[in-house]
Amino acid sequence: MSYDVNASDTANGIGIMVLVFWLAIMNTFLYVLYRITATKKRDCPACGENVKKGLTVCPSCNYDFMKAAGGEPQEDVKKK
Repeated sequence: MSYDVNASDTANGIGIMVLVFWLAIMNTFLYVLYRITATKKRDCPACGENVKKGLTVCPSCNYDFMKAAGGEPQEDVKKK
């Protein structure tokens, strides 16, 4: 059994490999760009305001994210 390989087959294979490599590089670049420019805020589940990540209490409704992470109820939030 003999395979007939010519220069155009080799060029096509190299072209496909370059394309796949280029797409992988572009994908990595776009992912890094997305991670850098992603918003650094989250929505408050009680009032819907955008709250800066790192804050443990919502400045507009006093929702306590730390209590919510611990699983404690948040009934007193609406009363304030």
